[in-house]
Amino acid sequence: ALQLLDPYRVEFTSGKLSHAGKDVEFSVQVDRFSGRYSVTANELLDIKVRAAKLYDKACTGGLTAGCAELGTAYYTGSGVAEDRKRGIELFRKACDGTPPAACGILGRILELGNDVPRNEKRAVELYERACSGEEASGCARLASCYERGAGVAKDPVRAAKLHEQACKGGHEES
Repeated sequence: ALQLLDPYRVEFTSGKLSHAGKDVEFSVQVDRFSGRYSVTANELLDIKVRAAKLYDKACTGGLTAGCAELGTAYYTGSGVAEDRKRGIELFRKACDGTPPAACGILGRILELGNDVPRNEKRAVELYERACSGEEASGCARLASCYERGAGVAKDPVRAAKLHEQACKGGHEES
């Protein structure tokens, strides 16, 4: 079904901006009531490039959360050239600090053997660390390991408790 935009509710604009010596095409659609908006691909790419530069600055300055975000950028190629090895290095650096989310990400990479040798035992250790730092997805992944006996002995009771903890932490799938 064709959905017509309500001109009293939605404001739309588009054009071309010059930024840092390059033209960036943009279009923005804003819902006047909810404040939600959408942007074009060119503008989104520019935002991702700027974000990666800021994450790099934060990581260089010792903020491990910046290292985790920069690791994600390199691992996925978001705003920087994809370099999974560099992404993994940054996840390791971030896991040594806080927040614990990077430990869960690194655990998942090791559990699946993505770009590194598969190591379920080490993945469990990293999930433990993430979960103890109240990272809900780390608790959910740890629960899954206990359900399947991946890297640990099967323990459905422990798995259930971890799923409950993940659920309380906001992990919807648990």
